[in-house]
Amino acid sequence: MAYEIAPDAVTWYTTHGSIELLAGQLADARENFRAAIRRSVDSDYALTKLIEACGTLEERREELLFVVEELKRQVIVGDSLLSFQRLARGAFEPDDLKGMLDDAQRVRPD
Repeated sequence: MAYEIAPDAVTWYTTHGSIELLAGQLADARENFRAAIRRSVDSDYALTKLIEACGTLEERREELLFVVEELKRQVIVGDSLLSFQRLARGAFEPDDLKGMLDDAQRVRPD
C-alpha cells in the first residue's frame, strides 16, 4: 500500500533494505539501498546501510563506485560527499579517493 501511494519514497526502500539486512539477505538489501540512493543520494542512512550490507571489500568498492556515479548525477543538498568520504576510507587509496571526489565536484559543481 505505501509503495502504491509513494513509489519514490526513500523510506520505503530503506525500510525493506533494513529488513533484508537483518534477515541476512545482503544482495537484496543492497538492491533496496541502491534504489533509495537513486532517489536521494543525500540519504545518509541508505549510504551507510548499503556499505554495511557488503560482505567483501570488492562489494564495498563496487557499491562506493555506484555512489560516486549518483553523486555526479544528482543535485546534492546534504552531506553526501562527507558521508561518502567517511564510508570510503580504507576501501581506496587516499589519492584515488581524492580523485573521485574531485571528479564528482567537477561533473556536478552545484
